[in-house]
Amino acid sequence: MSSKFLKVRVWLSRSPEVLSIAHDTLASPTYVVGALCAVWSWADDHGKNGIVPKASETHIDHVAECDGFAKAMQAVDWLIVDETGAKFPQLEANYRPSETASSADRVRRYRERKKAAAAGFVQS
Repeated sequence: MSSKFLKVRVWLSRSPEVLSIAHDTLASPTYVVGALCAVWSWADDHGKNGIVPKASETHIDHVAECDGFAKAMQAVDWLIVDETGAKFPQLEANYRPSETASSADRVRRYRERKKAAAAGFVQS
């Protein structure tokens, strides 16, 4: 069984969008980043290509554990909710699905082993 990983931009908590969501929901930027990770992970698990069919603002507020979170995401163009469901237009720009993260980690570990071997160190 493989672990799932989540990669987000390191400066996400200081982005204008996160600061706007924090202002609109009266939450801290740190809380907003955590809630975004929960929402984006949920969208990745239950949707396809950034679309979660039949999802509503209520679903997103529930996942984020914050009333008004969906409306705040819509205000910064990170969410569109209509009669068909929820669409996350900036999902790939902000969130890296688990497959990308674990692949990148494997490549990084391979390069570290290769560099160590070239330097004469043996790793097991």
